Amino acid sequence: MSELRSEVVLRQRAENVWSVLVWGLWREQKQI
Repeated sequence: MSELRSEVVLRQRAENVWSVLVWGLWREQKQI
């Protein structure tokens, strides 16, 4: 159970990082 839970946490964390990166790139392109 603990292994599955940690996998879910890592997956959610990766999704958050990816969304933040995409949002940052989108903001930079919009400013130009």
